[in-house]
Amino acid sequence: MKKISLTIITIIFNILFINKLGAIPGYTTDVNLTIRTEPRVATETFVYQIPSKGFELDVVSEELYNVGDKNCEIGWYKINYQGNERYVCGKWVTLGEVENDNPGYNEETFEARIVGVSAIVRATANSNSAKLAQLLPGTNVVILNKKEGAGCSAGWYQIKYYKGSTGYVCSSYVKTKEELTGTNSEYEDHLKSLGFPSTYIPYLVKLHELHPNWKFNAIKTSTDWSSLVFAELKSNYINSSYLNDTVNDIYQVGPSDETGWYIASEEVISFFLDPRNFLNEKFIFMYEKLHYDYNGQSDSVFDKNNSQSQKYYKAIGGVLGSAYSNTDEYKTWLLEGGFDSGVSPVYLAALSYQEGPLSKENNGSIRPGFTTKFYENGIGYDVSKYFNYYNIYARWYLGNDPVTTARAYACGAACNFGTTYSRPWDTREKALKQGAKWVFDNYINVGQDTIYYKKFNANPTNPSKLGTHQYQSNITAPCSESISMFNAYTSVGMIDEELEFDIPIFLNMPNIVNLPEIASNVNTIEEIKI
Repeated sequence: MKKISLTIITIIFNILFINKLGAIPGYTTDVNLTIRTEPRVATETFVYQIPSKGFELDVVSEELYNVGDKNCEIGWYKINYQGNERYVCGKWVTLGEVENDNPGYNEETFEARIVGVSAIVRATANSNSAKLAQLLPGTNVVILNKKEGAGCSAGWYQIKYYKGSTGYVCSSYVKTKEELTGTNSEYEDHLKSLGFPSTYIPYLVKLHELHPNWKFNAIKTSTDWSSLVFAELKSNYINSSYLNDTVNDIYQVGPSDETGWYIASEEVISFFLDPRNFLNEKFIFMYEKLHYDYNGQSDSVFDKNNSQSQKYYKAIGGVLGSAYSNTDEYKTWLLEGGFDSGVSPVYLAALSYQEGPLSKENNGSIRPGFTTKFYENGIGYDVSKYFNYYNIYARWYLGNDPVTTARAYACGAACNFGTTYSRPWDTREKALKQGAKWVFDNYINVGQDTIYYKKFNANPTNPSKLGTHQYQSNITAPCSESISMFNAYTSVGMIDEELEFDIPIFLNMPNIVNLPEIASNVNTIEEIKI
């Protein structure tokens, strides 16, 4: 009996593991390569689509199957995928280890990259010269020269961008690879023990070098990368300021329902989803924990004058800058809102700055060109006297634009939107403080407790469906809010305090996720045949 059992175990072991042990390393060389159950194209053979190149494969052997197939003339490689035999077209597979596996930052030729959201390329080293382009956060550039010039006290870099275009950008928007990555064997071992993959580590090492008190948590999600990308398609918008004749066709796939905004392409969405692309000083704050214990104590009464309150009072001022709301009154409301709700007051300031009104004359979220009436069943409700600093419930609804709908939510029962959170929000104080409670209950307290998770609902603890229940559609919003928080902490000397960051890790992530390249044959889901 023991002999029979041993034989059975041996057979099972061979079935499950021998192929894996003998696998040949390989990787994808283009985007949207499809894994199939058989070496042929058919609806029933589809398994899933790999969104980016550089995805590592376990190839069973060098043998190619169904050579001469009309959809894959070169033939199909058999691979091991999640314990099953699957097939991929050999045309877009290279055998061997992934090139540039020393995890480079996006591209083998990477030298420097954009670390701002308002990086405008100028014709000369002068802020008054002609605008050539506005570069997305994360755009790779090559530094050619540096010059002094008006409008940028740090000096202007002459750069090459978009695979050959040249111009000038303020150097404060650019970081070199050496400024973004580091090595430290002891800390690298620590990060590995926390569960961070090797492709995350050089950037976290550099951040630790700059800010030793910061704490990084590896959040191992159960979310498959390809599933996440698919769930985010069509729900992320890119502003027209980033589009031009050179990148228009690869950065967007069509207009959205909001003027000046376009639906971001799959490749752009993939890039902004990948945490590794934003592990630097300015963007790391999109992963800061926002569930805030106001004082680290059990205080039941808000004290504006204690040391913690005063620190954050100054930090809020750093976020608001020259905004009309940078007054004692507004900053106190934000502090109290943070204390009462359990949300970081610095984040509330960043959110109100990102989403709120442009001037004091514009009630919460009113912007030029938007109507002051919300319409339902032909009836118009005046929403001009209500405030919604966080743009809560902003969406197209019954033909009303998102900003008007947000103000109708603030209006409450008089506009058929209920009375929760002490609505109507007919004072600025109520909008800021009660809105903070709404943000906590609906996002922070259900697992979307970072700026990243509020934008991309990828936290497995959240009860909502993947890719739904997301605070905004603007794909660069996490970068903008993160920069606001970085500037605030820096301006008041809090940047080196013990800050904590939750950084997500997804299943089956590709080794590298690029922004789409200029003049490349980028496939989309609609175009893919294999």
